[in-house]
Amino acid sequence: MTEQQGTAGSSAGTVSNTQVDSTSGTTRRGVIGRTLGVAALPAAGWLAACGAGGGSGQEAGGSKSQAPVTLRYAGPFTPGPANTFAEGVTKVIDAYNAQAKNVTVKWEEPKPLAEGILAQVAGGDAPDLVHSHPRDYLPYADVVRELDSLFKKDKKLIPDPLPVVLDYGIRHGQPGSPHTGMPNNMSVQSIYYNKALFEKNGLKTPDQLEKEGKWTWDAYMDAARRITTGSGSNKIWGASWTTNTMDIHLGYIWPMGGDLWDRDVQNTLIERKETLEAIQFMGDLTGKYAVSPDVEETKILPRATGGALAIQRAGMEVLTNDVIALFANEPFEKGVAPMPKGRAGRAVRGAVVGLGITKGSKNQDPAWDYALFTSGPTGEKIMMDLHLTLPWRKSTLASPEFAKNLLPWESAAYYTEGLKALRATVYPVQFDAIRRLYATAYDKVRAGQETSTQAMTSIKGQVNELLKKGAK
Repeated sequence: MTEQQGTAGSSAGTVSNTQVDSTSGTTRRGVIGRTLGVAALPAAGWLAACGAGGGSGQEAGGSKSQAPVTLRYAGPFTPGPANTFAEGVTKVIDAYNAQAKNVTVKWEEPKPLAEGILAQVAGGDAPDLVHSHPRDYLPYADVVRELDSLFKKDKKLIPDPLPVVLDYGIRHGQPGSPHTGMPNNMSVQSIYYNKALFEKNGLKTPDQLEKEGKWTWDAYMDAARRITTGSGSNKIWGASWTTNTMDIHLGYIWPMGGDLWDRDVQNTLIERKETLEAIQFMGDLTGKYAVSPDVEETKILPRATGGALAIQRAGMEVLTNDVIALFANEPFEKGVAPMPKGRAGRAVRGAVVGLGITKGSKNQDPAWDYALFTSGPTGEKIMMDLHLTLPWRKSTLASPEFAKNLLPWESAAYYTEGLKALRATVYPVQFDAIRRLYATAYDKVRAGQETSTQAMTSIKGQVNELLKKGAK
């Protein structure tokens, strides 16, 4: 699934499925237990320990095992309009199977995904590999093994993954949490826009403002208000922003100087002045200025994420690059620009999706071999060819092939700028429960029923209790 599509089969309650990181396909229960007590090195540290540099490294090529092995890989793999990710992963599986010796990877999709994986583990029939989104794998995080010991000893890891990408696999809020995931998808938030709507209103486009050093959140709001025209079925929204998903909101919160938790992930910062200002800014896009669809207006769109942009009824939208297939073939001139700068400069939120290896797998070596393959040059190229990812390896990011792979209107320079400003999102163990509280509170801000201060104050105590519970 794409980064901002809804979660299939989710029991998410009040959480809108307008922009939930989509490569999940999971339902969520309360997060279980504590993590492994294995000390972790920061990504940069273990890469240095492995002697990693800027070279391309080796490509995995099949297990050392002589006996035939079948690896079971559990994840959201049914292709569909809202699951472009599945096509890429299944192509990677096919590529691996075509060259591996005595190893075959077969995907499966227990439904609901999280509950299905947990049931298999409880029954002594754990899959070997599991889909891993840093938010959505939390319900089954305790069944996934640490990878730091493999990072340190296996020279095949010398290919140069970006440290921030690997750090998405850390379980935050628990001391000594190890890395637990390998990437096969990397996306960052950017501004995608309809060039004609900017020109029609006599406005400079976001990329023009970026070149002039004037692409700020004030400029974003000014353009959004000036592009917004009409009513009913003829309404054009200047800046569609329909999600109530907490971590996706970091795209606004970080550059405005706010954050969700302190460094130790023991206390929430949702009442911090800068955080409240960012939350109010997002809510006002709908509740005050009507430059974004409200809940009822969103229902008439072909889809919430990218829907208004696709039918030429939005001037611009904050999206991750893995969803551009949702509107890339629509008949309007498109453009892309980096996220606007705020008082904290440019701080970009992204999403890393990949896989983990279960502790219960009886095929640890072949599973690691596949993990190296999917995160290596071949896996990366397959995903890039489908326009589902940005490079997660430094050597690819610096190569001319990166720019050649993009659509004509995309910008390697702007995506590189986004990756340079990328921060790893911190997902506490109790994030599932926290995000539900936040979604309910934010919906009141978006509807103009409460200020951000009122809404966040009402949940601060509960959020702090959940953070402390997750650290035990």
